[in-house]
Amino acid sequence: MKRAMLLTSVVFTIVLCIAAVCSAAETLVMADSFEGDTAGKPPAGWVPNFDGAATVVGADTVSIPDGKMAVRLLNSTSANGEIEKNVGEVKKGRLVVWFYQPSSSRENINIEVRNGKDRLIGVFVTGSGNVRLRDAGVQSGNIKNLPNDRWHEFVMEWDFDTQIFRVFHIEGGQKIEITSGDGAKFDPQFEGKIPDTIAMNVSKREEPKEAFFDNVQVFSF
Repeated sequence: MKRAMLLTSVVFTIVLCIAAVCSAAETLVMADSFEGDTAGKPPAGWVPNFDGAATVVGADTVSIPDGKMAVRLLNSTSANGEIEKNVGEVKKGRLVVWFYQPSSSRENINIEVRNGKDRLIGVFVTGSGNVRLRDAGVQSGNIKNLPNDRWHEFVMEWDFDTQIFRVFHIEGGQKIEITSGDGAKFDPQFEGKIPDTIAMNVSKREEPKEAFFDNVQVFSF
């Protein structure tokens, strides 16, 4: 009996230790699904690049992947429609974000991890949903198509020490890598700068264009 109790205690201790290690290995830095925001207003805690660039919307404007609110980015003739948020220095981390490009008003989007205003890593998605990497600061060719009129869960993981990042999307609960081989590289012109800001935008155009984002999360590990 004592032996069984001792074995149970040891197993329980091991489980607790594993859980503690896992918890310590990954920390949620920020999360925003815009549920606490007011429809028709800019998202709280984010910095838009001009008035009207970012508006919180409900299900009467676009389908919502989770909850009741998302954020709509609208461009102008002279500027991208953009929001950014300083999250503090994250040397090794992960950005998770959902995006939606409506076919009726589609436009190119960028999802970026920066130091201040300097883009260290990023992804360019064409209006038709073709994903292109910003590998070493240079735009790649089309790698993957993520179709319009659907929400896509998108993931970027980076390591400042190795200067490498990787890109994924989640489909059917599966994490599918978009990068290949050794991954993509940080922009070398900003070597030594640590990621501290995330940004999303929709490209400027003569006619109004839009894109939607939701469920933004940043982790460090």
